[in-house]
Amino acid sequence: MFAVALQARGRYAPERGTAQAWLLTIAHNLLVDSVRRGRVEDTARRRLGLGVLTLTDDDLAAVDVLVDEQRGVTPASHALRSIPPQQSAAVTAHVLEEEPYEVIAERLSCSTSVVRQRVSRGLRAMRQIIEEKP
Repeated sequence: MFAVALQARGRYAPERGTAQAWLLTIAHNLLVDSVRRGRVEDTARRRLGLGVLTLTDDDLAAVDVLVDEQRGVTPASHALRSIPPQQSAAVTAHVLEEEPYEVIAERLSCSTSVVRQRVSRGLRAMRQIIEEKP
């Protein structure tokens, strides 16, 4: 893994995330590639005298969680990006930016009841997305 990271060091871009997140992404990609091919890297394992490493779906899911955490991806931010754009904009404006419904409605050129509906539906959809995650 570190050899791959060393070879790819020129592609590291600090503005896209931390070095730790970059390394976790490399490790994640290597694990996924290894599982897809139905094998693990044997060279290092043999040198260390270790047995065959068996990765489960839970192991891969745990790596995904670590990568997401390092990238700043939370279940809520993922859910917010997953709902329709109009709902996302309304939820962001009202919940995160604490704007009143009236201000949002004026900016979006719609009624306050439409904004309330978008926020309500958006939050409900986000809750469902978050609850579906294992």
